[in-house]
Amino acid sequence: MLKGLFNYETAFRKYTRACLEEFVADNIQYAEIRPNFMESNQVLKDNGSSKYNNEETLELIIEEYEKFQMEHKHRILKGLKVIWCFPRSMPNDKVAESLQECLQAKLNKRLHQYIAGFDLVGEEGQGKPLRAFRTELLTFKRLCAAYGVDIPFLFHCGETLEMGTETDGNVFDALLLGSKRIGHGFALPRHPYVMELMKQNNVCVEVCPISNEILGLTPRISGHAVYNLLANNVPCTISTDNGTPFR
Repeated sequence: MLKGLFNYETAFRKYTRACLEEFVADNIQYAEIRPNFMESNQVLKDNGSSKYNNEETLELIIEEYEKFQMEHKHRILKGLKVIWCFPRSMPNDKVAESLQECLQAKLNKRLHQYIAGFDLVGEEGQGKPLRAFRTELLTFKRLCAAYGVDIPFLFHCGETLEMGTETDGNVFDALLLGSKRIGHGFALPRHPYVMELMKQNNVCVEVCPISNEILGLTPRISGHAVYNLLANNVPCTISTDNGTPFR
């Protein structure tokens, strides 16, 4: 509901600036943000005459970040990167296009240092499982290797109470696709063998306890899956998910 209000250049720049100021206010030293690089999110020029494409939108973010850092002399926020995101509900050809755009941005000498990875986002049960995009994702990995660049997968997966479904199976596919990190991983303790393999592969799980409680995956944080993960020495971060709505 809100995103359309910020999709004009001046508003988008101020919105980005406010985000950076909030990081500093919260004493955040390093941030990885997850913009959704899809056509409906593209930024318009103030007079509405044309749009910035996704790579140009990324440049707007980086411009604001670099200006912000110059003004603040890098005193608190020491770094920022972008995880290139695209909805898992979109058709395969659109996912393939987004992967190609992500690769092109990584090959851009101005932007390459800011690309942290690629993620498919959106509610898992309402979108397609990772396996639905295996051809596109594996082709992307081969292209990255051919160009000599590293764009790791940082997939949202396992944010579910289901067992034995395609949604639940995302934790298996994230492992098979070589995901460097996984977001949520709430279902992971129900798959001890996969959990052990993720630990051996040093896959970090970005757990979001408050989000999981509010969205009904757990009735209370004291019963959250993170305790099982930590007891098994799985690398974890404690994260907010959508920090602003859950504040």
